[in-house]
Amino acid sequence: MYRALPVICAVVLYGIAFAQTDRKVAPHQTFHVKGTVYDPTNAVIPHVEVHFLGDNADQTVTADDNGFYQTDLPVGTYTMTVSSIRRPYIGFQKYTRFFRVPSLTSITLNGYLNPRYSCDGVWTGEDAQELYKDSCGGEDSFPFPSRDAVPLRLDIRYVRRERGEKLVSYGSNGVVKGPVLVAYNLFALKADSVEYSRTDGTVRASGHVVLEDQSGPTSASSAAFKFDDGKANRIW
Repeated sequence: MYRALPVICAVVLYGIAFAQTDRKVAPHQTFHVKGTVYDPTNAVIPHVEVHFLGDNADQTVTADDNGFYQTDLPVGTYTMTVSSIRRPYIGFQKYTRFFRVPSLTSITLNGYLNPRYSCDGVWTGEDAQELYKDSCGGEDSFPFPSRDAVPLRLDIRYVRRERGEKLVSYGSNGVVKGPVLVAYNLFALKADSVEYSRTDGTVRASGHVVLEDQSGPTSASSAAFKFDDGKANRIW
């Protein structure tokens, strides 16, 4: 009776250790992501790098001859960066977006590269960097809360910006024409001009508006959205 006790304890301890080891090596649940990379004329850009940096993965894939990429990633929160290291697209700006996938699914995330252009001028003072972005373009990011405390982000890439007390306006300038690119989680849009409200976080887009979500692309002359917990809700 007493001799059997150590054997029983050993079996129990082995079972606990095995269960713990099994949990550690259990694979992450994955999702499938695919998309195509375009230039401002909607022509595909081949052989660009698409990089995903997230909680559980750091992975780079290369688009094929048709600008198409695809890969599988563990579920989680990611920053996607599209960039080109090959001519003639080496001078194109990087495209970034932030998104979250909490469960097994298949998603489509397209990328857009705009060419860089020379921007002459002199900007000085504490606000020099922001003044430069007003005239020469760049990217703005606005944080949005979510119910599970994982912060989400609205990214707006533009050629020209005008900052007001209540509204920030984005568009092109007299020399360079290019769409304004907006991304929020799994939603994206591009348009000739976009207004972002500082007061309520709404986005209003007008002129050749193309909306992209997981149901596919749609077109509109204008549209407005509010953002809540990872979803873009159209208000008109």
